[in-house]
Amino acid sequence: MNLKKSSVVTSVILALAVLLAACQPVPAETIALDGTRWNVVELDGEPVQTPAEGTLDFADGRVTGKAFCNGFGGSYELDGTALTFGELVQTLMACLEPEGVMDLETAYMAALNSARSYRIDAGRLVLLNAEGSELVVLSPAESATLEGTLWQLTGYRDGDGVRSLVLDTEITATFEDGSVSGAAGCNRYTASYTLEGEGLSVGPAASTRMACMEPAGVMEQESAYLAALSAAASYAVERTRLTVYDTGGAMLLTFVAAPG
Repeated sequence: MNLKKSSVVTSVILALAVLLAACQPVPAETIALDGTRWNVVELDGEPVQTPAEGTLDFADGRVTGKAFCNGFGGSYELDGTALTFGELVQTLMACLEPEGVMDLETAYMAALNSARSYRIDAGRLVLLNAEGSELVVLSPAESATLEGTLWQLTGYRDGDGVRSLVLDTEITATFEDGSVSGAAGCNRYTASYTLEGEGLSVGPAASTRMACMEPAGVMEQESAYLAALSAAASYAVERTRLTVYDTGGAMLLTFVAAPG
């Protein structure tokens, strides 16, 4: 073979090598899932639009989360992008609100049980079934902060029980610059507060002086809320949820961060 022909053959071989390299699949992006926390944003191809939360946390070789109503936990196995979950044990509550929450829970748990792999897409965690179809999309979980967040009350302690809000009422709280303020169901209120670590102390509340006759029970609810707020001794923020406790560690108030 002369030099010219050898050069042509070499060029062809190099061109084929470049083409073959270009046709190789790009390795899927992987991350160390242990220690990460996620919120469900899409399920079965549809955006999740509900105040209830679907979550997924990886920690210490196990997975835990909330399936919109019940909590769950179990094992998982990870090998590259292959991801499967072991038996997931759930609590057994039946949630009536928000509407459709139990259907979401059933679909989410089915998706987790069907998961066989994952990929990271624009920072989101996508769980895939054996055929590579998307089951659920989750975004990285970010916790709200006590201060500077508009908190909406979801429950309060009244005597020895925990009550939900009277229908068609709203109670809010915003902690900022040493003052907590918001709507108490009927009146607006404001009070001073101090923080020391997770310790929270709230002073007596001043409020407007309207008397709301409807809906029934709104004024009693307002009094119970303000009394519970003034008994605050500590707090905890978990993702988008705030819980306020008394000096004995018993729950006084539960809030959720208002949508941004």
